[in-house]
Amino acid sequence: MDFALTDEQEMVVDTVRAFTERELVPYENEVEHLGDVPPDLVSQIRDRALAAGIYAANMPAEMGGGGLDNLTMALVDRAFGWTQYALHYVVARPSNILLACVGDQIEEYLLPTIRGERVDCLAMSEPDAGSDVRGMTCRAVRDGDDYVINGTKHFISHADLADYTILFAATGEEDTPRGPKKLITSFLVDHDTPGLEVTEGYRSVSNRGYHNCILNFEECRVPTSKVLGTEHRGFDVANEWLGATRLQVAAVCLGRADRAMSVALDWAASREQFGQKIGKFQGVSFKLADMRTKMVEAELMTYRAAWLMDRGDMVDGDAAMAKISSTEMLQFVSDEAIQILGGMGLMDELPLERIWRDARVDRIWDGTSEIQRHIVGREMLRASRGGPVQLRLLGRPRVGELGNVPQDAVNRRPHDRPHPPPVAVAQGEPFRLLVQAFEEKLARLARDGELALCGQKRKRAVRREVSRQRRFLWRQNVKQRRNAKLNRVLRRHFAGIVRVHPLRVDVDAAAAGDLHGALHLGLHVDLPGRPAGAFDVAVRQREEQRQAHD
Repeated sequence: MDFALTDEQEMVVDTVRAFTERELVPYENEVEHLGDVPPDLVSQIRDRALAAGIYAANMPAEMGGGGLDNLTMALVDRAFGWTQYALHYVVARPSNILLACVGDQIEEYLLPTIRGERVDCLAMSEPDAGSDVRGMTCRAVRDGDDYVINGTKHFISHADLADYTILFAATGEEDTPRGPKKLITSFLVDHDTPGLEVTEGYRSVSNRGYHNCILNFEECRVPTSKVLGTEHRGFDVANEWLGATRLQVAAVCLGRADRAMSVALDWAASREQFGQKIGKFQGVSFKLADMRTKMVEAELMTYRAAWLMDRGDMVDGDAAMAKISSTEMLQFVSDEAIQILGGMGLMDELPLERIWRDARVDRIWDGTSEIQRHIVGREMLRASRGGPVQLRLLGRPRVGELGNVPQDAVNRRPHDRPHPPPVAVAQGEPFRLLVQAFEEKLARLARDGELALCGQKRKRAVRREVSRQRRFLWRQNVKQRRNAKLNRVLRRHFAGIVRVHPLRVDVDAAAAGDLHGALHLGLHVDLPGRPAGAFDVAVRQREEQRQAHD
């Protein structure tokens, strides 16, 4: 497992760190005291970010964005986390929901936002609908070729800087076994649309200068061309955004923790009490050790989720665990850092009190910690319905991806086990093709009558088959880590079905890529509907050869 950054990633991180130190950090005190980012400073930061090539880094390169993958974006957000949210958010990472734009929406919203000509914000929360998103009362009613929107949204971040809103509103209801459920649709609403009023929001203890606003819709009429995605399928669009934004929150928390640790470590190494550096006291050094441990845990959790997202394997629980880990880590680290500095840690001459205040909102916005835990627990319980649960660490196939296993499968005899359903796991095209070819070989051999049942011990047989597959892949110059992944696929999918005689595996044929030859000589399969104890292939071949010789 290689944790090293690529040359490109190191270059990107160095660029963002240098930009943050040069263009953002010098203005922290000004923004803290003003509670605002002056418009001329916003324009200056945006222009210099565009010139540096780090604006809209999360958007596809073919559309003018940076084209960075999710793992590299996590590294970028961590570097930005060194400074205030109000400052580094000016270097926009547009919502990836905008990739759902079609037709004229691309030229009107998506491309100008990537170029820095327009700024988006997202409106979902309401006074009576926070975590319960489907409880929203803001409604959009179809009226000919328009929708008429009425309702209120609040806690809408940076709506004062944006010139259009990605709005989520209820557009109908559907009956479900648990009662009526609201259907949600997303809209693109310009801020100069009649009937929309953007007003000042609440004063928050966290993220000074980064404002929240209230959006009031009263008979606000928007054409159907402003629907983003499909009518009534707004949650499909939202799910494309929630995972990425939770990873962004997690990564920014890592950057804030880096700065808090830096201040605490410098203080512990330089401050003297009782005739020695305070870092030499266990009461302080143990705090530093605990802080560092939690930081590394959160770092691994966040980078793992981003890596899974790049592979297309990330589920909601992965992003939720990353957000829980990083946000709660930051709260712990910032509090312990202040404790190490004592009273000085609470003074605004140092950034610790700001980091401590800002950390509080991270456990609330983009899904509270309780909601994140609910997501993780729900996924685990849903997976357990199909049988024994095998929790993933680094992209291991989940229960249900290779076919759910009945609860009593582990207690069945091999010949009683049903043939599993076809492989349906997104493990990359090479593996998908290899497993598909493997199944086709099995089907052809069974159809030609060349396979019969065999009573070899299952564990020994599966180990042999997996070993043969590893040698086959190795000769094809497939990377070692992909071999390990294929082993897991074969071990779970063909357990109890594939039988390889320990003395009759044609390793040379398998290594040379002759999968049919290797299977013909040594592979046995439990075929459903066949009686147990039938003769094996090798014995039949020897008998046929003897008869031909005679």
